[in-house]
Amino acid sequence: MKKPIVLTKEFEFDAAHYLENYEGDCANLHGHRYKLAVSILGYVNEEKYLAIDFKDLKRISKELIIDKLDHQNLNEVLNFNTSCENIVYWIWETLENEFVKYDCKLYEVKLWETPDSYAVLNHQIMNEGI
Repeated sequence: MKKPIVLTKEFEFDAAHYLENYEGDCANLHGHRYKLAVSILGYVNEEKYLAIDFKDLKRISKELIIDKLDHQNLNEVLNFNTSCENIVYWIWETLENEFVKYDCKLYEVKLWETPDSYAVLNHQIMNEGI
C-alpha cells in the first residue's frame, strides 16, 4: 500500500520592499522578517522510508528562493509588485517542478510577512481555484 505524506520545511529571511500603487506606509521602503513554509506531497519510499530527504527539500528551497531573497530589496530582485500574495505565486512557480525527480510535488507554500499575517497557495487552490 502506498503511504502518502506531506513534508514541510520552514525558513526565515530578511528583506526590504515597498508596494507600488499603494496609499499608506507600505508605499515606503520597509523591511520584514519573512517566514516561509514549503510543503511537498509524496509517498513514503519502502526502501528508504522517506518521501524526500529533508536536506534535499532544504537545499532546493534555499538555492532557488532564500539565497535569492535574503537581505535584498525585493523590488530590485523581483520583476513585479512585491506584495505577499505576488511573492507566494513567484515562489510556487519557481519550485513547482523541482520535486518531480523525487516523485513528489509541491503541495503548499505559506509566506508570513509578519508573525500574524501570511499568504497561502496550495495544490487545491492551484488546481481548482476558489
